Amino acid sequence: VMKVDTVHGLLYVKGAVPGPQDRYVRIRDAVRRLWHDQCFPAGQDVPYPTHFGLLKEQRDGLLASEVEFVAESEPVVIVPQQRAEAIELISGVYGPFRPLQQYKVPLWLALMLKKLGKCKIETPDWMLLDQLKAKIDQELMSENFAELPFHYMETAHLLLTHASDDIARPTAVHAALKTLHDIRRRKCIDSLRLMNADLAHSDHIALDNLGLMEINEIRPFYVKAFEEIRRLTRDLDADAAAAPAAGPGGYIGGGGGSGGGSGTFDPFSSSMDLA
Repeated sequence: VMKVDTVHGLLYVKGAVPGPQDRYVRIRDAVRRLWHDQCFPAGQDVPYPTHFGLLKEQRDGLLASEVEFVAESEPVVIVPQQRAEAIELISGVYGPFRPLQQYKVPLWLALMLKKLGKCKIETPDWMLLDQLKAKIDQELMSENFAELPFHYMETAHLLLTHASDDIARPTAVHAALKTLHDIRRRKCIDSLRLMNADLAHSDHIALDNLGLMEINEIRPFYVKAFEEIRRLTRDLDADAAAAPAAGPGGYIGGGGGSGGGSGTFDPFSSSMDLA
């Protein structure tokens, strides 16, 4: 067994596979258990089965690899290194390509041509170091999120991984992108904390200009936090309806017991196991 693809439910096997094609094959432990004895302590057995792939409706959001797959359709600009005929695809016809001229193609096609040594990929304007520093300053000075491409994180990761030689100062660009992502993630957390502190007057959070990868990262956390906030809001409304009338001075007495607790909820508490 060479690889287990948990996204598509595929098992990659090297070597001869018995039986005819289009038939089921049973995978079991080898008779010689040297690998088992080296990897597992005495008395501990291998989990069986090793992996069950989750259906999409059973997962909280997309996998990072699936988000990157979606981002590979984003257009980028390339400069061919040599002449090439037109490429006809379902999404359109690209080319014919001539050296030293700019062409807009999908990111996946640009990466393929780059790996073959047939083009250079132009760095997007938003990914230039000066532009990233300006976005960082904008994030620090404003409560709102700076405008960035919807797939900026995935695009930047793919370009830095496969075309770093086409990017000016790639190490500094990577550091700036990490700083930008950390600031935006902290703002997401702070906005939820502010909403929690004022449940009576806050019923939404503005998350405009977030990228798909950022939304995918915070989605499981936000879903659980909002479920708790809705539960607390219902409890507050029920307590208010059942509360005694205000006495002199407008004070409503609250005794001990379960009804005297605070109406706020800290979704970032370690007891919630949301880290």
